[in-house]
Amino acid sequence: MPAQGRRAFLAALDEAVRRRGGMACGIVQRSGTPVLYVINTHAPGRSAEVGADYIGGAWMFTWAGTGATISAAEAPTTAADAIARAVGAHP
Repeated sequence: MPAQGRRAFLAALDEAVRRRGGMACGIVQRSGTPVLYVINTHAPGRSAEVGADYIGGAWMFTWAGTGATISAAEAPTTAADAIARAVGAHP
C-alpha cells in the first residue's frame, strides 16, 4: 500500500469537492495521517473529515471519524456528492 496513494486520492477528491461548489476544503494532518477537511461555505459549522484508506485490496474514501465507506477512491465525484449531502452544501 503506497503512502503517496492516499495523498493522491485526497488531492483528486479536493479538486472534485471544489468543482462541485458550496464547499471549501484542504488536506490536513490528523494523528499523522492526511485527511481532507471540508466545510460548507455558507455554514462553516457544518464540516466533515474524509480519509482515503486501503480496504480489502482497494483504496476507498471513508469518513475519518467513523471509518465508514463513502465510495471507491477512483470515484471522487461520487464522494464529493456524498460529502455535499453530509454538510448540507449546495452549488
